[in-house]
Amino acid sequence: MNLHKIIIICGPTGVGKSSLVIELAKRCNGEIINADSQQVYRDFDIGTAKIKFNETQGIPHHLIDIVTPDKHFDANNFVDLADKAILEISGKNKLSFIIGGTGLYLKMLINGICDAPPQSPDLRKKYQEIINTNGLRKLYNHLCKIDQTSAKFIHPNDKTRIVRALEIYELSGKTASKFYNDHNFINKRYDSLKLGINIPRKDLYDKIDNRVDIMLKNGWVDEVKKLLVTYPSSAKAFSAIGYREIIRFINNKIPYDKMVSLIKRNSRHYAKRQLTWFMSDKEISWFHPDETDKIEKEILSFLKH
Repeated sequence: MNLHKIIIICGPTGVGKSSLVIELAKRCNGEIINADSQQVYRDFDIGTAKIKFNETQGIPHHLIDIVTPDKHFDANNFVDLADKAILEISGKNKLSFIIGGTGLYLKMLINGICDAPPQSPDLRKKYQEIINTNGLRKLYNHLCKIDQTSAKFIHPNDKTRIVRALEIYELSGKTASKFYNDHNFINKRYDSLKLGINIPRKDLYDKIDNRVDIMLKNGWVDEVKKLLVTYPSSAKAFSAIGYREIIRFINNKIPYDKMVSLIKRNSRHYAKRQLTWFMSDKEISWFHPDETDKIEKEILSFLKH
């Protein structure tokens, strides 16, 4: 069976993937599918570095602004919608470029949905009670003890992923990281070329810090205030880096300067976790974002086979 050929463009936040993939899509008759778990949410624009319509240069973008911030969205939803988008794009004899930094989304798209235990309302109620009494850090520390590998990729404030990792372990006796690592089927769902984009660490961190300053200058705090009028602060989308720190500032929990330093620090830490995830995938070929011609040559070579 001939599998659809797709191009994966991955890498850490702030590295410069978006402008690169637009140029590649223009050169290779492609369309772009978002694989960033935050850009799927409507109205979460500035803090997710969501591309504006006038910046797309006529290249169609899929899976952006598709759910409201109070709705659940996970890897299962992503794979289902991405499959449909890839089919639509291939039906126009075009090439699908999947771009993003959410490693689990990309892994599941290529290898299929992991057969982990379903959600347990009883367990989730128990975890919520622990959070209410002792805070989320209590659950995260427990995860560190039972599954250090998963904990390394999950931010201590990421309630959704912390709860899911603990849930998998408690229901199956098998760590979430083992479930995902064992999930390497020989029969891939797509014939994919994986291209990683990276720059020297210091340059990356400088770009991240500068981008945070620009986002704040462009009205990020006002964006969050406006969102809070419509959506509760408990909405999953607000757990994203930057949004949660800004909410603390709005609620007078931290001063403005502290908010800025936390967003920058947490963004750098997130980039580091992304790189740890992607570097573990030996199928990824790495490039500097300025190596457009070299990357294009790699893609054309892949398409010939």
